[in-house]
Amino acid sequence: MANDIMATSTTKLTLFHSILFYSPSPVLLLLQSKMRTISLRSAQDKLEAFSKKADEERSRRELEEGGRRQAEELVRSRDDEAYRQIMRMNHATAVTFVDTLMEQALLKIINDFAINSIKKEVEVEVEGRLTGTGNEEDVNEVSKNLVASILEPSAEFVSGMVEEREGEERHRVVAHTTTEQLMNDITKNSTF
Repeated sequence: MANDIMATSTTKLTLFHSILFYSPSPVLLLLQSKMRTISLRSAQDKLEAFSKKADEERSRRELEEGGRRQAEELVRSRDDEAYRQIMRMNHATAVTFVDTLMEQALLKIINDFAINSIKKEVEVEVEGRLTGTGNEEDVNEVSKNLVASILEPSAEFVSGMVEEREGEERHRVVAHTTTEQLMNDITKNSTF
C-alpha cells in the first residue's frame, strides 16, 4: 500500500511536470485565443450595453428637464401677462380717480364762481331796479333770467360728466371682472 501511494504521487508529479513543461499544441493555442476573443467580446458587449443604457437615461432626463422648463416658462408668461393687465387696470383706475378728483374740484370752483357772479349781478340789478322805476316783478324776472343763463351751461357740463363717469365705470367693472377671471384661471392651471 505504501508502494501504491508512492506510485500515485509519482504519477501525479510526472503528470504535473508534463503539463507544466509541455509545449502547447496549435489547437490548444487556437482555443486559448478564441477564449480571449470571446472574453473580450463579452466585456465589450457589456460596456456597449452599459453605455447605451447611460445614453438612454441621459436622454430621458433631458426630456424631463425640457418639459419642466417649458411648463415653468408657460406659468411665468401667464403670470407676467396677468401682472401687465393688473398694472394697466391699476393705472387706469388711478387716472380715473385723479380725473374724478379734479372734476369735483373744478365743479366746486365753477359752482362757487357762478353763485358769486349771480349774487353780484342780482345785487346790481336789484339795486338798479329798486332805485329806478322798476317794480319787484321785474327784479324777479331778471333774477330768473340771470340764474338760468349761468346755470344752463353748468347743467349741460355736469350731465356730460355724469355720462362719461358711467361709461368709465362700466369699463372699470369689465376690467375688474376680466382680471379676476384671468387670475382664477391662472391659479387653477398652475402646478406650483
